[in-house]
Order: sequence, then structure tokens, then C-alpha cells
Amino acid sequence: MGGRSAAGFLRLAGKDIFLLTSDVVARLKVEGVIDHEPASQRDLQAVQDIFNQLQQNSGRPLCQLSAMLSLSIHPRF
Repeated sequence: MGGRSAAGFLRLAGKDIFLLTSDVVARLKVEGVIDHEPASQRDLQAVQDIFNQLQQNSGRPLCQLSAMLSLSIHPRF
């Protein structure tokens, strides 16, 4: 398993993780947090650091943060 399937499995298994979907990436770009699609380990670590900071500031689980980011990119939601 790799990519999103591994992350989805970990979430189903009860691990609090974020899903780095295209909608989450789009929202992070709109907010100016990142400027390109994360591809390298360095990019992914930067995104992890962002989520860790959001979690510290909000007190919300990573899974909720990624869901909120994902849903907030489309005006219909």
C-alpha cells in the first residue's frame, strides 16, 4: 500500500492522521501556506509541520483539520 490508500487504512484503524487530498493541497495553496504540490520528503515534512501547528492552535484532531480544509475549498459546502 502507498499514497492515499495507506493513509486511509491508518485512519480506519484509528490513527489520527490527515489526508493530503487534492482539495487539501488546493486550500493550502489558496491560503499561501504552500506554493506547489508536495512531492519530496522535504515538502511532505513542511506540510506535516503545518498540520502540527494547526492542531496545536486549534486543539482539533488531524483528521478533522484535513476534512475542514478539504470541504472549505468548494463554495457549495
